[in-house]
Amino acid sequence: MPQWTPVYLSEPNAAQASEEGWNLWGASAVGTRVCGPGRLEVRLRPEPAAGVPHLTVLLDGEQLQEVPVQTEQTIQVPVPRAGALGLAYLNDYYRADVRSVEIQQVRSGALGCQRLTPTRLPTNPRNTYVPQSDLLVLLDPDPVPYNLCRAGTLRVRMKGTVAGGEAPAVRVVQGGRQLAMWRAAVTPTTYTVQAQGGEVTLSMTNPYAKQTADRNLRITGLRWQPQTSP
Repeated sequence: MPQWTPVYLSEPNAAQASEEGWNLWGASAVGTRVCGPGRLEVRLRPEPAAGVPHLTVLLDGEQLQEVPVQTEQTIQVPVPRAGALGLAYLNDYYRADVRSVEIQQVRSGALGCQRLTPTRLPTNPRNTYVPQSDLLVLLDPDPVPYNLCRAGTLRVRMKGTVAGGEAPAVRVVQGGRQLAMWRAAVTPTTYTVQAQGGEVTLSMTNPYAKQTADRNLRITGLRWQPQTSP
């Protein structure tokens, strides 16, 4: 029986081996080598979302068959010669409703520290800071600190993504006291608050994420039958 291994992964866990065969969670392909002509039998179970998954059968990179998998089924694929045999799932689809906020600019009216950047990078991997563009993306409540060298007006330019019917809420805290709570607009908007010198933190207080669609394809059986000589 040929041994199948991943030959293409769009992400690390896009294809995972199972007791029955393979779970194709994302765009991916598994492959093997066959020593001669024969027939490949593949049992398939779809998890459709916004359309059905397609399985593409390849031999040395050339398409032998493409199957839209609408229901659980078994397909038979004649393989004409020896070569690299592949099973590819390439029309993956995933969608989620995610609340987030993009903090595009943090500025102070105090001379000497007008352009502010985080004094510590986000510790939660769901929050991201991109130094090249001075962009902070928040999906989690973990506070991100900034330092004001002296008292002045704090200006924060940001926009939010509505999810679950609610806009993201951004809290400004200094010394354990809440200075402001803003609902981020869907277009870039500048918000202001008076602050003292010292550390100020920004955090999104109402995270929300819900998967709304996830197309997958499961290979629940693989059988190779070599062609016998006449």
